[in-house]
Amino acid sequence: MKKQNLLPEMISVSRNCGFTLELHKILTEKLADSELEVLHRWLQIIEEERDMEIKSAKRHIRGF
Repeated sequence: MKKQNLLPEMISVSRNCGFTLELHKILTEKLADSELEVLHRWLQIIEEERDMEIKSAKRHIRGF
């Protein structure tokens, strides 16, 4: 995984750009590529869980 590909995923989880950019810099400087892969997968899972919660809330609002 390329380190610059991590930032869009981080932003999709948290739009707090100041902290997100700072955290991205720290993580890409400190973590090995294999560790970044683990973080990448974790971010994907978080995004999937958030999407499922949104879909569930929409169904609940519609009365399904």
